[in-house]
Parts: sequence; C-alpha cells; structure tokens
Amino acid sequence: MPGLFHGEISHLLPEQLKNEFSTLNPISDFGTLIQPFDYNGYAAGHKLALQSILNGTYADESDATEIQWNSLSLFKNIPGKKRFITSDRAFLKGISDESDSDFKQIQVSTENLTENSLLNRYEDLRIGLKASEILEKEKPKLTVVHFFGADACHSDFSRYAENLGAMSLAIRKIWETAQQNDELKNRTALIVLPDFGRNTIPNSLLDAHGNACFDHSISDKQTRDIFCLIAAPENRLQNNNLSFSFRESVDIPSMVEHLIKT
Repeated sequence: MPGLFHGEISHLLPEQLKNEFSTLNPISDFGTLIQPFDYNGYAAGHKLALQSILNGTYADESDATEIQWNSLSLFKNIPGKKRFITSDRAFLKGISDESDSDFKQIQVSTENLTENSLLNRYEDLRIGLKASEILEKEKPKLTVVHFFGADACHSDFSRYAENLGAMSLAIRKIWETAQQNDELKNRTALIVLPDFGRNTIPNSLLDAHGNACFDHSISDKQTRDIFCLIAAPENRLQNNNLSFSFRESVDIPSMVEHLIKT
C-alpha cells in the first residue's frame, strides 16, 4: 500500500497506477502507526467487523441484525455534520434511518463513469474522489469512508494487490485534500485500518497469473493481526498516549472522541 507506507511497490500494480505514487510521500510520514492492533471479534465477517469499528462492540452472527441497525450509534454523541461514504448497497440498506438520521449516507454509484481509466477500473478511487469532494465542500465534523475492493483476495490475488494500491492512493488523496485546505489542515485527523487480515495459509485457488489466493478465519492469528495508522497535526499527536490507550478495532469510536476533544 504505497500511499500509506514506505516499501517496494508491488510488480502486480500496472504502470499507470505505479506512476501515481512517484511524487507522493506515504501517510505514515505524517502520523503514528499503532502496532500491535487487533480485531478480536467472534467471526471474520466483513459486516460484523465493520460494525465493531463503528459501534465499539464485538457481535456474533446472532447479533448481526441488531448491531447493523445501530452500527453508527456511538458516533451520534459527536456534534456537527457527519457523512458515511460507501459503495456497499447491502450495508446501507441495513442502517436504520431513525437511529442514524444525523449521518448523511452517500452511496458512490458505478454509473456515469468518467473517461479516466484508473477511475473506471478501481471503484475505491471513485469512493476516495467523492470523499475528497465532500470533505472540501461540506467540511463535515466526521467522515467515515468505507472501501470494499480488498475482498477480491478470495479468488484473484493479483486484483487484490491492485485494489490495495488503488485504495491507498485514494486515502492519500483524501489526506492531500485536507492538507491543501486552510480550514481543514490544522484540525483534521485521519485514521486508517482494515476490518481484519487474511489467513496465513492460502486456499486452493490460483488466479490467472498463478498467484495463490487467501480467505480469512478468526482462528488464524494473521487474520486478527491488523494495524491502525493515524495522521494528524502535530498538536494532536504530540505528547499523546494514543498508541498505548487503544489496541483493538472496537477502540475506534473512543479514539475518534479522544482526538476531537484534544
């Protein structure tokens, strides 16, 4: 994820995408990487994991419906405009308009695509572009951006690597938007984390390039080992004990409230 971290850029990324990173410093240059950081939920399901991040509690499958309808509730204590941006229709469908009425839910459409080939190929780039646009125009107090491209890893590792690159570029563009805006740059914090990781051992599938593919299981430690990257103005992170106070995905609502109050 060259938009987030230093390191060699994967050979699986097409040249056009690689070129986007040639003049960018990764977000890790502007923040703090918290490790270890874990997802310790009952199951490695995408919606359950996302709900744990947004709601601050782990749920098992039997609780999924109830948690889904209240998944943004802990963020309701934060005053001001709040935006939730995603392409996942199923997740938006499950959010209660009544319980989350103070969140404006924005679905990024796959229709009316531009002629930009990167935007056509990578949905996560379109999500990042929409998030940047909303951030600049509306300046919400809290913006939640939900990327979903990494799920290609089950059957297409090459596409998974591409999507991670595109996702990291999208996140980097969101950070740039904030830093180039005088009203936002000194009061914006960015928190980045995955819902969970991937298994240590691949499944039985090979993609078109012969690369092994990976699933996710809560019994695998690598699935539970994730990361949390925070970029923020120095006054927000200086002398801050964030890396000691917050160690799990369910800590994110508390982390957000902590940063807003700092």
